[in-house]
Amino acid sequence: MRWGEQRPAPLFFTPISSTANLDLMESTYFTPRLVLQRVVPADATDIFEAYAHDPRVAKYMRWKPHQSVADSEAFVKMLEKEKKRKGGHQAWAIRLRETSQLIGLVGLDVFPPKVHLGYVLGHPWWGNGYVSEAVKTMIDAAFQLPAVFRVEGICEASHEASGRVMTKGGMSYEGLLRSHTVLPNISEAPSDMRMYAIVRDDWETLKKGDMKVSTNPSPARST
Repeated sequence: MRWGEQRPAPLFFTPISSTANLDLMESTYFTPRLVLQRVVPADATDIFEAYAHDPRVAKYMRWKPHQSVADSEAFVKMLEKEKKRKGGHQAWAIRLRETSQLIGLVGLDVFPPKVHLGYVLGHPWWGNGYVSEAVKTMIDAAFQLPAVFRVEGICEASHEASGRVMTKGGMSYEGLLRSHTVLPNISEAPSDMRMYAIVRDDWETLKKGDMKVSTNPSPARST
């Protein structure tokens, strides 16, 4: 997209051009409680109703609350364009496995050797660990791309809940980005943001630890 052209505001972060082919990633991922599915045009109404209209959800985002389903449709159309250029920003709908209800989105923006991670969740489902579950899955998926060596994400400096999501996913706090991102629902001035990341070496160490725990469970205590 050329400078000066307008595009619908994404629901997590600003897309960055990519040289990676996200078509190498799966269209569907499963977690114990969730199904993550590539966003399709039919999801627009669910996106609007689940979270995009809600000022509580939009507070720490780069977009203002959607006023109608048409705004969400415009967002989904932007995602479709990103798919066609075989790279860039891609998003997966977060759905509950039991009901298939859409409750949020998780997205990746791949620009090797880095991946930027974003996520959003509807207010009724806050505090249940759903986003952490989705984030862990997407981090694992990102590192399946051989060119990726780092997954990173940012959140508004006072947004502790979002920081916890990333640390639960294995990411580490790396520092404060001062006056970094304009969050229009907070201020017209750029907000300070906290940076979190995980690199491939640390991810591989974590995965080995997970394997040890699963293959060598602690012995039962004698009574």
